[in-house]
Amino acid sequence: MTSARFHGTDYNPQLINWCKPNLCFAQFEVNGLSPPLVYEEEQFDLIYALPVFTHLPEDLQLAWMSELSGFLGPEATCR
Repeated sequence: MTSARFHGTDYNPQLINWCKPNLCFAQFEVNGLSPPLVYEEEQFDLIYALPVFTHLPEDLQLAWMSELSGFLGPEATCR
């Protein structure tokens, strides 16, 4: 058994509405096109968001990278 917790967030409420009943191992939230998110500082050891950035203009990419970096805990490493 693992103590890992999984969270997902997306701009598209239809995707989140599908995830909530079908992926019971995680918690899901809808977010806006730009930050902020509802998570606490240093809450995560890993954030996966790469496919998202290719669809955003550079100013939003930078805003999201800044926002997401604040959620990485001290044990997380950037690669």
